[in-house]
Amino acid sequence: MSDYLSNVVLCKLYGLMKSPVEQVLGKDIVSELSSPFGNRRCWVRSNLEYRQFTHSCDGRSLFLVSNYVMPEVGEVDFAVFCPHVSGNEPLVIVEVDGHDFHERTHEQASRDRRRIRKVQSLGIPILPFTGTDVVRDSTEAAKEVAEFVDRRIAELSKEIEPAF
Repeated sequence: MSDYLSNVVLCKLYGLMKSPVEQVLGKDIVSELSSPFGNRRCWVRSNLEYRQFTHSCDGRSLFLVSNYVMPEVGEVDFAVFCPHVSGNEPLVIVEVDGHDFHERTHEQASRDRRRIRKVQSLGIPILPFTGTDVVRDSTEAAKEVAEFVDRRIAELSKEIEPAF
Protein backbone atom coordinates (compact mmCIF):
# COMPACT_ATOMS: atom_id res chain seq x y z
CA MET A 1 0.00 0.00 0.00
CA SER A 2 1.34 3.43 -0.89
CA ASP A 3 2.25 5.92 1.83
CA TYR A 4 -0.69 8.08 0.77
CA LEU A 5 -3.22 5.25 1.11
CA SER A 6 -1.63 4.16 4.35
CA ASN A 7 -2.08 7.67 5.76
CA VAL A 8 -5.69 7.83 4.56
CA VAL A 9 -6.44 4.52 6.31
CA LEU A 10 -4.67 5.67 9.47
CA CYS A 11 -6.68 8.94 9.49
CA LYS A 12 -9.93 7.00 9.11
CA LEU A 13 -8.96 4.65 11.93
CA TYR A 14 -7.91 7.62 14.07
CA GLY A 15 -11.49 8.83 13.90
CA LEU A 16 -12.91 5.38 14.69
CA MET A 17 -10.59 3.74 17.20
CA LYS A 18 -9.82 4.74 20.79
CA SER A 19 -6.33 3.33 21.06
CA PRO A 20 -3.21 4.18 19.04
CA VAL A 21 -2.26 0.49 19.22
CA GLU A 22 -5.58 -0.46 17.58
CA GLN A 23 -5.08 2.24 14.94
CA VAL A 24 -1.64 0.94 13.98
CA LEU A 25 -2.76 -2.69 13.87
CA GLY A 26 -5.82 -1.76 11.80
CA LYS A 27 -3.66 0.10 9.27
CA ASP A 28 -1.30 -2.86 8.98
CA ILE A 29 -4.18 -5.35 8.62
CA VAL A 30 -5.63 -3.30 5.75
CA SER A 31 -2.19 -3.21 4.13
CA GLU A 32 -1.74 -6.98 4.46
CA LEU A 33 -5.25 -7.78 3.22
CA SER A 34 -5.01 -5.52 0.17
CA SER A 35 -3.37 -7.41 -2.63
CA PRO A 36 -0.49 -5.60 -4.33
CA PHE A 37 -1.63 -7.18 -7.61
CA GLY A 38 -5.01 -5.46 -7.61
CA ASN A 39 -7.14 -8.58 -7.32
CA ARG A 40 -8.26 -7.89 -3.76
CA ARG A 41 -9.02 -4.75 -1.81
CA CYS A 42 -9.66 -4.22 1.89
CA TRP A 43 -11.84 -1.33 2.99
CA VAL A 44 -12.12 0.22 6.46
CA ARG A 45 -15.67 0.72 7.62
CA SER A 46 -17.38 1.75 10.81
CA ASN A 47 -20.08 -0.55 12.10
CA LEU A 48 -22.78 1.68 10.56
CA GLU A 49 -20.98 2.16 7.23
CA TYR A 50 -20.55 -1.59 6.83
CA ARG A 51 -24.25 -2.22 7.33
CA GLN A 52 -25.08 0.48 4.74
CA PHE A 53 -22.56 -0.45 2.02
CA THR A 54 -22.37 -4.24 2.10
CA HIS A 55 -24.81 -4.63 -0.78
CA SER A 56 -22.55 -2.71 -3.19
CA CYS A 57 -19.41 -4.84 -2.83
CA ASP A 58 -17.86 -7.15 -5.37
CA GLY A 59 -16.45 -10.63 -4.77
CA ARG A 60 -12.93 -9.31 -4.24
CA SER A 61 -13.76 -6.91 -1.43
CA LEU A 62 -12.78 -7.45 2.16
CA PHE A 63 -13.92 -5.19 4.97
CA LEU A 64 -12.18 -4.37 8.22
CA VAL A 65 -14.99 -3.16 10.45
CA SER A 66 -13.86 -1.29 13.54
CA ASN A 67 -15.84 -1.35 16.78
CA TYR A 68 -18.13 -4.03 15.37
CA VAL A 69 -21.13 -4.67 17.60
CA MET A 70 -21.96 -8.34 18.05
CA PRO A 71 -25.23 -9.47 19.64
CA GLU A 72 -24.67 -11.04 23.06
CA VAL A 73 -20.99 -9.97 23.00
CA GLY A 74 -20.93 -6.21 22.58
CA GLU A 75 -18.32 -4.19 20.76
CA VAL A 76 -15.21 -5.93 19.43
CA ASP A 77 -12.16 -4.11 18.11
CA PHE A 78 -12.23 -5.47 14.55
CA ALA A 79 -14.26 -7.85 12.45
CA VAL A 80 -13.04 -8.96 9.02
CA PHE A 81 -15.75 -9.67 6.44
CA CYS A 82 -15.82 -11.11 2.95
CA PRO A 83 -19.56 -10.97 2.14
CA HIS A 84 -19.13 -12.89 -1.09
CA VAL A 85 -17.83 -15.88 0.88
CA SER A 86 -19.18 -15.60 4.43
CA GLY A 87 -22.34 -13.56 4.00
CA ASN A 88 -23.14 -11.55 7.12
CA GLU A 89 -20.81 -13.56 9.37
CA PRO A 90 -17.32 -12.25 10.15
CA LEU A 91 -14.43 -14.36 8.92
CA VAL A 92 -12.59 -13.52 12.13
CA ILE A 93 -12.73 -11.18 15.10
CA VAL A 94 -9.52 -9.40 16.11
CA GLU A 95 -9.16 -8.04 19.64
CA VAL A 96 -6.29 -5.92 20.99
CA ASP A 97 -6.15 -5.80 24.75
CA GLY A 98 -3.68 -3.45 26.34
CA HIS A 99 -2.83 -3.76 30.01
CA ASP A 100 -4.09 -0.24 30.72
CA PHE A 101 -7.66 -1.15 29.78
CA HIS A 102 -7.81 -4.92 30.29
CA GLU A 103 -6.76 -7.36 32.96
CA ARG A 104 -5.95 -4.75 35.56
CA THR A 105 -8.38 -6.48 37.88
CA HIS A 106 -9.71 -10.01 38.19
CA GLU A 107 -13.12 -8.74 37.08
CA GLN A 108 -11.72 -7.25 33.86
CA ALA A 109 -9.80 -10.43 33.05
CA SER A 110 -12.91 -12.53 33.72
CA ARG A 111 -15.07 -10.28 31.52
CA ASP A 112 -12.56 -10.42 28.65
CA ARG A 113 -12.31 -14.22 28.82
CA ARG A 114 -16.12 -14.52 28.96
CA ARG A 115 -16.42 -12.37 25.81
CA ILE A 116 -13.85 -14.52 23.99
CA ARG A 117 -15.73 -17.69 24.96
CA LYS A 118 -19.01 -16.17 23.75
CA VAL A 119 -17.51 -15.28 20.34
CA GLN A 120 -16.12 -18.81 20.06
CA SER A 121 -19.47 -20.34 21.05
CA LEU A 122 -21.02 -18.48 18.11
CA GLY A 123 -18.60 -20.34 15.83
CA ILE A 124 -16.60 -17.26 14.91
CA PRO A 125 -12.82 -17.47 15.18
CA ILE A 126 -11.15 -14.83 17.33
CA LEU A 127 -7.53 -13.70 17.27
CA PRO A 128 -6.66 -11.91 20.51
CA PHE A 129 -3.47 -9.83 20.64
CA THR A 130 -1.93 -7.97 23.53
CA GLY A 131 -0.89 -4.37 23.14
CA THR A 132 2.68 -5.57 23.60
CA ASP A 133 2.30 -7.95 20.62
CA VAL A 134 1.33 -5.01 18.43
CA VAL A 135 3.94 -2.59 19.76
CA ARG A 136 6.72 -5.14 19.28
CA ASP A 137 5.75 -5.96 15.67
CA SER A 138 2.43 -4.75 14.29
CA THR A 139 3.32 -5.97 10.81
CA GLU A 140 3.84 -9.51 12.06
CA ALA A 141 0.52 -9.44 13.91
CA ALA A 142 -1.21 -8.15 10.76
CA LYS A 143 0.43 -10.89 8.67
CA GLU A 144 -0.92 -13.46 11.10
CA VAL A 145 -4.42 -12.03 10.63
CA ALA A 146 -4.04 -11.96 6.82
CA GLU A 147 -2.79 -15.56 6.68
CA PHE A 148 -5.72 -16.66 8.83
CA VAL A 149 -8.18 -14.78 6.58
CA ASP A 150 -6.66 -16.38 3.47
CA ARG A 151 -7.06 -19.87 4.97
CA ARG A 152 -10.60 -19.13 6.12
CA ILE A 153 -11.64 -17.83 2.68
CA ALA A 154 -10.17 -20.95 1.07
CA GLU A 155 -12.07 -23.20 3.52
CA LEU A 156 -15.37 -21.41 3.06
CA SER A 157 -14.97 -21.20 -0.73
CA LYS A 158 -14.66 -24.99 -0.89
CA GLU A 159 -17.87 -25.34 1.10
CA ILE A 160 -19.90 -23.19 -1.31
CA GLU A 161 -18.55 -24.66 -4.56
CA PRO A 162 -21.18 -26.76 -6.33
CA ALA A 163 -20.39 -30.49 -6.32
CA PHE A 164 -20.55 -32.11 -9.76
